[in-house]
Amino acid sequence: MRLHDEKKALKFEPKESKRVRKCKEKEVKKQAEKVKDKVHHLDKSVEEIKDRYFTVAKAILELRGETEHTIVKNSFDFSKEQKRKSNLAKLFNRSKEDNEEEKNLYADLKKLDQLIKKTEKEEKQLEKLVRNET
Repeated sequence: MRLHDEKKALKFEPKESKRVRKCKEKEVKKQAEKVKDKVHHLDKSVEEIKDRYFTVAKAILELRGETEHTIVKNSFDFSKEQKRKSNLAKLFNRSKEDNEEEKNLYADLKKLDQLIKKTEKEEKQLEKLVRNET
């Protein structure tokens, strides 16, 4: 009889493990769905996350009555942030030749500014001379 009881126990053991496995599978599926939802948020860009953060933070601060906070005063501008990042990327990806050309143009600009100041100074001196002669 004892052997018979052990066989029954062995027969019931797989049923319990099936139940346990089903429960574990359900838990794993729930966790997978939660992870899937979290991964969905990873598809957002940094600008989108910043926009959401500052929108929520501003709303919370306004509800608290903190109108003097910098987040409330200076709101986050999504389009400006995108432009800033794209301009930064363009600047970062410039070649050495582009940088040299910009330096040369800047040097030429300084020379022209100096020439303009010099001619304006000479014109003022000539005007003074003309006024003194008359």
